Amino acid sequence: MKIGLSGGYFNYPLEDQIKTFQSMPEYLLYDGLRKRGHEVFPFSTTEFPTQSLDVFHCHHYSRILKYLSIIKLYPLVFTPHNPFIFSSEYNLRLLDRIALKKIDALIVLSELEKQIYVNRFGMSEKIHVIPNGLKVELYERPDELKSKDRWNIPKDKLMILFVGQILPYKGLEYLFKAVENLDVTLVIKSHYSFSLISVNILKQAPENTILINEDLTQKELTDLYHSCDIYAQPSLAEALPTVITEAMMCGKPIISTFVGGIPEQVPSNCGYLVYPDDSKRLRFCLDNLIYHPSLRESFGHNARIHALKFYNQDKMIEKHIEVYSNLLEG
Repeated sequence: MKIGLSGGYFNYPLEDQIKTFQSMPEYLLYDGLRKRGHEVFPFSTTEFPTQSLDVFHCHHYSRILKYLSIIKLYPLVFTPHNPFIFSSEYNLRLLDRIALKKIDALIVLSELEKQIYVNRFGMSEKIHVIPNGLKVELYERPDELKSKDRWNIPKDKLMILFVGQILPYKGLEYLFKAVENLDVTLVIKSHYSFSLISVNILKQAPENTILINEDLTQKELTDLYHSCDIYAQPSLAEALPTVITEAMMCGKPIISTFVGGIPEQVPSNCGYLVYPDDSKRLRFCLDNLIYHPSLRESFGHNARIHALKFYNQDKMIEKHIEVYSNLLEG
C-alpha cells in the first residue's frame, strides 16, 4: 500500500525527530508500516499531498484534515489524540465536526473514547479502537543505570517520576501537595519551553523536587524510567498517555487518575487510580507503595506483562493495516 501519514511529529526534520522521539504514535506507525513493506509518505500538518496514494491517515486536527475531508482524494483515516473530548463542556469547532462526518475511519485509543464519539457524533460504524503501542526492545533495563548520578538524584531515597508538559491539565499541583514532607525525591521530566503558566505551576513544587528540562535520547529516557520506584501521572485530562505505557514497559507501579482511557490502560493489579484533583488520596496511595516494597514489585511486574501484551507496536501496526485494507476492499 501507498500510505500518506500526517501529524505534528512530521512538522520537523524526520532525522532530528527520530534521534529524540521514538515513542510518538506517528513515528511508530511510520516505522512499523515501512518494515512490513508498505510505502509511507510523511506530511506535516499543513503540507498537501500531490502523489497517488491508497489511503491517507491524519493525526490530530489540522489544516490537511479539513482539506482532505472536503476534496476526498483518498480514503481518509483520522486519529484525534484529543484528551479534552471526554469533558461534556468541550465542543469541537464547526470545521472539525464537518471533517469528522467526512472521514472514512476514526481510530480512537480506548473503549471509553469510542463511546464518547458514538454518543456525541453517532459514528459507531466508522470507529476502531487501537491503543498506541511501543517498541518493546527500547524499554529493556540497561546494564548500568546512570540517571541518578547524572542529575544528582539521592540514592538513599525512593524516586517518584512524572514525565510530561508543565500545564494545568497535567495536575502537577496535586502531586506536589501529595509528596510534600515525604522522604522521597520527586523528579519532573519535561522538555518544553516554559510559559508563565508553567513557571507558576513549578513555584508550587516542594523542596524534594528535581526538574529535568531538556531533551533526552530514548536510551536516556528509558534509563530514567528504570531508575524510578513509582511512576505518577496525576492528570485532569488525557486520552491514553504514552508515558504511562513507557513506565509500565519498564516494570514500574503506576499512580494515576480516572480520566480518559487510563482506567483501561492501568488495571487494578498494576497500580492505583484516584479521582482527579484529589491530593489526599494521591498521598494515601503513595504512602501505601512507599511502605510496602513487595506491593511495588508486584504492581511493577504485572504492569510490564500487561504493557507487553496489549500495548506493543506489532499489535498496533496489525490493526492499522486491517483498517486500511478494509477501506480499500470496501
